[in-house]
Amino acid sequence: MTADNQQLYVGALHTGNVYVLDETTRSLINTIPAHGRPRYIAFDWPGGIAVIPNESGWVNFIH
Repeated sequence: MTADNQQLYVGALHTGNVYVLDETTRSLINTIPAHGRPRYIAFDWPGGIAVIPNESGWVNFIH
């Protein structure tokens, strides 16, 4: 969940994507290819950068 509680980021292990959903409408906003198995999505303190480590051995930073 983003810091403003407006978007939900969901990592899908089987597709290697991160799905961004609108919290109010529950609609899909964006699909982010993580090219791995995204796990444990977190955000920086201001909430503008998603930090997405994955099981393939690297970390994605999404702004």
